[in-house]
Amino acid sequence: MKILFINPPIRLQEPPKHIPYGMAILMAIADNMGYEITLLDVNAYRISNDTVSEEIKEERYDVVCIGGLSTQYRFIKDYVKIIKKEQPDATLIAGGGFLTSMPMRIMEWLPEVDVGVIGEGEETFFELITGGLDRLKNVKGIIYRDLGEIEITEPRPLIGCGTEIFKSLDDLPYPLWHLFPLEEVYFPNSSLLLSPEAMNSRRRLDCITTRGCIHHCEYCTHLGMSTSDLKRIYGSITGPNIRYFSAKYVVDMIRYMRLKFAVDFISFLDENFTANRKRCFEICDLIEKEDLVGTMHFGCLGSVDTVDRELLRRLHDVGFTYISYGGETANNHLLKQIGKNTTVEQMKSAIDETQNVGINPIMTFMEGYPNETIDDMIRTTEFWISNNIFCRPFFIQPYPGTKLFFDNYDKIIEQYGELEKFVLDIDDAQKLTVNLTNFSDIELLGLRELMTNHDLDRLKKAKVKRNEIQ
Repeated sequence: MKILFINPPIRLQEPPKHIPYGMAILMAIADNMGYEITLLDVNAYRISNDTVSEEIKEERYDVVCIGGLSTQYRFIKDYVKIIKKEQPDATLIAGGGFLTSMPMRIMEWLPEVDVGVIGEGEETFFELITGGLDRLKNVKGIIYRDLGEIEITEPRPLIGCGTEIFKSLDDLPYPLWHLFPLEEVYFPNSSLLLSPEAMNSRRRLDCITTRGCIHHCEYCTHLGMSTSDLKRIYGSITGPNIRYFSAKYVVDMIRYMRLKFAVDFISFLDENFTANRKRCFEICDLIEKEDLVGTMHFGCLGSVDTVDRELLRRLHDVGFTYISYGGETANNHLLKQIGKNTTVEQMKSAIDETQNVGINPIMTFMEGYPNETIDDMIRTTEFWISNNIFCRPFFIQPYPGTKLFFDNYDKIIEQYGELEKFVLDIDDAQKLTVNLTNFSDIELLGLRELMTNHDLDRLKKAKVKRNEIQ
């Protein structure tokens, strides 16, 4: 069997920095089974649609796989048409967050897709390419076409919750990094402006060592890897909200990455790497035991309610140089409103403790909450000033599949007319799509600039002027 994987572009405003982790694991599964694997990494090379067409038609494939986030949908919509034109006899399989967030709509919008994989794809993909394509109705966790009708099968258990092929996350192979243009594209774009070590990195790769998250923020999508996502899609499914690769699996993989690719920096892109305190200490102990301390550095995403001085010191000891915290807002009532379940006080403590141990704390924030006021923006800006934080806030986005999406569906339709127009317009959260506030678009954009520039005087003047108008 010959399988083509296509990686669509993402975040065109910056160079390609991250390999699609889930796709790289699927490639490893197929490679381990002896299938012939080809990768067309459009994100790496940013090639035109005409060039994509030329690349796709060079050989005949049995299966073509494409996937990504909702922010990549506008590219995927073009590519599936090209695939069906150039590979009419191939089975086109789609997956990832863009499909999992609304499987039925995607299959309606993209008639070229033969099979959609919902949620975690590893076990489903394995079954599909080992005979499942001939008996789709028996394959769990998919949506497919049957004589012109769209059918959806029963849910696929999450890995480690009754799965048969991969009984735990540790049974998954490492991503097939080497098929991506590491030396040509990804390593030259290793630098991240998150710590001196990350900035000076020349051979950085990413890891994802958990599935899901302990929190239930209404703006966050877990790409079908949480029980709440699959319960929404299927109606019922059981399992933990967060699952972990073992500490041994993680450190064995780190060691492999160091020996195989001479990496000098690893970014852990887990939604909350610090969620399990005991596991964090186990990872640190094994990094030390394997003599990896000093050979590379690390960074991660964490949550301000899951760190303390002892854990932070241990992370620093083995080479962690930054932790990125989602602050979101310096207003406790908004944090509660969006289901963040953290507090401004916890934020302040995490910043101080992280700095004190020698790790660089990175804070990200958002603007554009429903019912957000200029007073809220002023308090957030004051928090930035008092904690020496310089950032450009994201706009809160109602990404498909999130609670924010369902709660604001009418506003999306009101502003875009049709849902697909909204999905085609979604991009990085630096772009304002749906305005959920009582401000006009121009006002919201201007207020963000004032916050970014720490311009409290003009923020207060804007508040007075707005009160006068009202």
